[in-house]
Amino acid sequence: MSIRLRILGASGGTITHGGWKPLPFAWLRGGSGRAMGMVVAGGSGHRLETTSFLVNKTILLDAGTGVGILSLTELKKIRHILITHSHLDHIASIAFMADSLFEITQTPIQVHASEETIESLRKHLFNDVLWPDFTRITNPMGIRVIQLIPFSSSEPLQIGKLSIEMIPVSHTVPAVGYRIESNTHSFAYTGDTITNNTFWDVINDHGSLDMLITECAFPTGMKEIAALSKHYDPDSLAADLNKLKINTRIFVTHLKPGKEDQILKELKKRAPDHKIQLLKQDEIHKFR
Repeated sequence: MSIRLRILGASGGTITHGGWKPLPFAWLRGGSGRAMGMVVAGGSGHRLETTSFLVNKTILLDAGTGVGILSLTELKKIRHILITHSHLDHIASIAFMADSLFEITQTPIQVHASEETIESLRKHLFNDVLWPDFTRITNPMGIRVIQLIPFSSSEPLQIGKLSIEMIPVSHTVPAVGYRIESNTHSFAYTGDTITNNTFWDVINDHGSLDMLITECAFPTGMKEIAALSKHYDPDSLAADLNKLKINTRIFVTHLKPGKEDQILKELKKRAPDHKIQLLKQDEIHKFR
């Protein structure tokens, strides 16, 4: 089975390069009965969005603001969301998806994450304070739009013909990476992390990988804040890349806006034996 990976968002923040020209409002009917207004991103600049990847058109890997580049038709095809951790730049679009799809979805959107992240979503997002509890509210067809499903690193999750392995990593909140495999192809994503052994041990154990996506949030000049926030900088990522025993393409994501070229230059200097590229928004990678 082939894997199609579309990059919806790959930045450490939301910003527009090259100037910004607002376009007219577009309106969607929210599930709560109210109209939802949104500015259509675009104009003269290129807008960067936070982390979200679309796998085979039906699975989201994280749900940052990048989900907003999808059309409503594309949004309706999503049946599963894999979350690495509970920080807002990785989960924000779950709330808006629930509202926008409330009246039309016929089966729940399944949100898969660690026990700790599921509990955070219940307590801090779907709590009828910050956002309506769409895990409890039923639409006119009697369907709860969102279903929160915990799983762990002890056993892979099967979605269709894909095997999804959760890998614990090290961040300021409980966090994981993922390795997603079809019969013949695979890619892996670190999620947000700093120096760790678990991710690299699991990746090496499998022996092959088509693509590795890793964060590198800050340049070396900001290594103190990188350490405090438990993100990679070029020094710490290069040290962990030395643990990688597989020859694969490496793409970096979650870079601080405006620092992308600097981070990539510093990383290439510190890890010259690896083929490292920036992950770019709305590009498509196919493994077949």
